[in-house]
Amino acid sequence: MTIRFQGRKVSRRTGVERRERILNATLAIIAREGVRGVRHRAVAAEADVPLSATTYYFKDLTDLLGDAFRHYARSAMAANREFEKRSYDALRQFEGRERTDEVIAGLVDTLTELTTSHIEYQVTEARDYRLVESAFSDEALRDPGLKKVLVNKFQVVVDLIEAFLALAGSPNAALDSKLLLATILRTEYECILRGTEQSFDRPAVEQVIRRQVELILRS
Repeated sequence: MTIRFQGRKVSRRTGVERRERILNATLAIIAREGVRGVRHRAVAAEADVPLSATTYYFKDLTDLLGDAFRHYARSAMAANREFEKRSYDALRQFEGRERTDEVIAGLVDTLTELTTSHIEYQVTEARDYRLVESAFSDEALRDPGLKKVLVNKFQVVVDLIEAFLALAGSPNAALDSKLLLATILRTEYECILRGTEQSFDRPAVEQVIRRQVELILRS
């Protein structure tokens, strides 16, 4: 997935760093207040840059919000690639083995553990990113530019899961990848909705994921 930014192009190191500070500040405001909290003055204060810097790099809020989401998407894709690497490393122990009940049980355990740990990270360490994604998902319903980037981002994730499930022996990896992603996103949303006052309920999440994985691999 190639991500093309829309704001003013910069080449100097200081310009790149300042532009990134502005984008990170925008994401911080969105995580805290939602898209409605993004204003040039608020972003400048959050990033500790002159107000003129935000309008220099981004001619309007549409450009700023669009590039902030692209900045987020690029970081999210990097995290997904790391998850992909861990998943394939874990799957290697099953390569070339006959799909006996024991092997399938091992695959279920492995995929359940990987997915549950991924969700735990997303709703604890990366909680702000989940809030940002939720805010952008809502905004994308009204913004064609954001919608395109968001759809592409989700397709990359679906493709990643599909390739992994195919390797794990799913008989319908294309459909199963969408079902598993829907379960992951719904579970993440519920965990975020409960708030930070409740600790991550790993057994409950693991039960949901295990059920979905078993339906996929034992069908």
